[in-house]
Amino acid sequence: MKRTIAAIFSAAAMLAACSQEDLSQSPQVSFISAEPEISSETAKFRIITRNDGSDKAVTIPVTFGGTAEKGTDYTASADAFIIGGESPVDSIVITALKLGTDKTVSLTLDLPAGFEAGWFKTSEYTLQDKYGYLSFRNGKALLADTLDINIQVTDREGSIKSSAGDGTVNVRVDTEKSTAVEGTHFSFVETSEIGLVTGDSQKSIRIAALEENVQEGNDKIVLNITHGEKFDLGQVQELEITLLGRSWKALDGKWQMDTLITDSLYMENIWKDTCSALDSLPVFNESDAITFNLASSSASPSFRSAFGDYFIGSSNITKGELLDLDLGNGETASVQTFMFSNTNRYFSPDEESEDKESLVGFRMIADSETQEEMLDMYVIDYTSKTFMPELDSLGLYAAEKPVAAAPGFFLNAVFKKQ
Repeated sequence: MKRTIAAIFSAAAMLAACSQEDLSQSPQVSFISAEPEISSETAKFRIITRNDGSDKAVTIPVTFGGTAEKGTDYTASADAFIIGGESPVDSIVITALKLGTDKTVSLTLDLPAGFEAGWFKTSEYTLQDKYGYLSFRNGKALLADTLDINIQVTDREGSIKSSAGDGTVNVRVDTEKSTAVEGTHFSFVETSEIGLVTGDSQKSIRIAALEENVQEGNDKIVLNITHGEKFDLGQVQELEITLLGRSWKALDGKWQMDTLITDSLYMENIWKDTCSALDSLPVFNESDAITFNLASSSASPSFRSAFGDYFIGSSNITKGELLDLDLGNGETASVQTFMFSNTNRYFSPDEESEDKESLVGFRMIADSETQEEMLDMYVIDYTSKTFMPELDSLGLYAAEKPVAAAPGFFLNAVFKKQ
């Protein structure tokens, strides 16, 4: 509104700036500006006149132009302006029928005899964009217990914006791609429908796992977004959720190192004089930590020890297979493997592996004294270029991932929840 008033004053000022000699000329008609006043679905074209002292009604037709088609892409409240008389029409409102077409609408004044054009004989604009483009915040997620599914409103380029209007959004299960079944393995909490109102930039619904343990063939949920015609899809149109089982609920969050099991003494006891450079093995550092975000299926490491040569940055993580790991003392550990997308498989500060994907094993255990839940980590997939180089030179690593899933190879540390 402020812009419209300013435009009116500006146009009036321009007309008033004419000389006294100009005031004796013929009546003039002009659009207030080169563009109309635009809202979410409408555009208002307004005119201003000068030197018209008559009270008689005068009709000023307009010619519609641009790339949009009248009646198909938009409607118009009138085909002409009327100045003077009992029922003047000083504005024409264009209502978009289709949003996001990038088509243009222009109005050009067809001046009757005796009238001259003012500053703007033609005014034009581009039909409005969609109310917003709907996108999942992330393309992948892990579900242990419950998960908030966020739908964002963006512009075409993916930047967050406010919705230009109201609408209803539904999150739909893609049953062809999903292996988990709604109502059996998971369910929506309350609803799968989202109501958006003008100004919203994000809304969420919640999904819940229904089983304590998850079977391999029933652990994938694929979700899509459905919407009304005034919205469109954004950049992340599909969300793949992997079910972990409720026992993994605690994984979400930050874990700080509590104990390092496989230190140099541990490895020396196994390898004796076979392996060298044991002082290059990771040592205990109480500042070492790793943070998991199940909603984004990611892990963010923060290691000051040599583990930082392996976990080199934030990783996307995907669920792997369960692995029965031989601990070397007559015991086995059933660990859940996760594929980390950003590791240095050479475990070196100087040399970086071309292959960045590595499997890491985890299990939840209880502290023997406090019964506090702890995270037991096994680095089972690397080929070291620093510590124990003989493992590589003697060809002792396994041929396929995870290549270091054996006693004397894997690195084991226990973490406490922060």
